[in-house]
Amino acid sequence: MTGNNTFQVMAEVGLQYDCSWPTISHVNPGLWPYTLDYSTIQDCPVPPCPTASIPGVWVLPMVSWIDLNGNPCAMVDSCFSVPPLTDEDAWFEFIVTNFERHYLGNRSPFGFYIHEWYVSINPAVERALVRFMNMINSMEDVFMVNGGDVIDWVRHPVPVDEHKSRPCRSFPSRTCTPTTCGPLVGEHNDMAYWMSSCAPCPNTYPWLGNPLGL
Repeated sequence: MTGNNTFQVMAEVGLQYDCSWPTISHVNPGLWPYTLDYSTIQDCPVPPCPTASIPGVWVLPMVSWIDLNGNPCAMVDSCFSVPPLTDEDAWFEFIVTNFERHYLGNRSPFGFYIHEWYVSINPAVERALVRFMNMINSMEDVFMVNGGDVIDWVRHPVPVDEHKSRPCRSFPSRTCTPTTCGPLVGEHNDMAYWMSSCAPCPNTYPWLGNPLGL
């Protein structure tokens, strides 16, 4: 995130929201999504953050988790004090405790921000995550959605029963046979890069000013 520049570009190209801006001051109660139609009240743990009014762009705050020592952490795998990585029950309790801060509080969206590798190399964490997802899937007033769905609901809120009656979204199946492209020279630094792509390989490494690598 590069402060006002990021969000001004988002507005220019029609991107709806950003979800890379953590908050450690608005955790309990959590901060709901908002637009930058007016200047923000959100704290800025990782500057630069936007300070201008940029109408039409939404912010989906990364509401920090609280680790076992009371420290905030936006990414779960960046939390300093966590349960033992082999203790499934302790991890399940850790996840539920952070979830309930939202669920029993002001119902601000609960984000589970974690890198895939952290889950894949820690089977107990993965099992705890699956248990948590099974738990919330059995609840009548909790929904697993993506960021766009959250923004849509905030813009057009409906009662739980009406939301439940809506059909689930369907997505067409896609096939991808990735090709390794490279070496591709980056015009910005003359370095060689390799990348995987389901589309034809670009002529140069995609970068600012030439995102298609033409």
